Amino acid sequence: MHRSWVVVASKSNARIYERKKRNTLKLIKSLENPRIKLKEGEVNSDRHGSMANSSAHGYQSFTPKKTNKQHREELFAKEINQFLNQNHDKHNFDELVIVAENSFLGVIRNNLNSKLNKQVSNYLNKDLGNLPDSEIEKIMAA
Repeated sequence: MHRSWVVVASKSNARIYERKKRNTLKLIKSLENPRIKLKEGEVNSDRHGSMANSSAHGYQSFTPKKTNKQHREELFAKEINQFLNQNHDKHNFDELVIVAENSFLGVIRNNLNSKLNKQVSNYLNKDLGNLPDSEIEKIMAA
């Protein structure tokens, strides 16, 4: 029996559904990202670092490549990936559809490993993360 899962994710939450007959969706798991609601100052109260500059006098400022918000988004994408990996290893699904708004869809894609990537039949750039289950089901059935 072919089992299809639909992942509807936003930066603050993710819901994983099993697609049933007649395009109905059954909620399998809901994940929350409480870290995304933290403000930059609550996570990182220090100033950017600095380092000695050998070619000039004094110090130069060090700015991280990723903001704390981007880091928290990536951690959540990895959490989603971990849940999907565990269930793929248990053969709980054969196909994945991943739905997320554009910027988070890229974060999810970048964190999927190759075995999960092979299971993805479709990536949908839609922001459905805050909709109720019934609305998501209607949109996915269309």
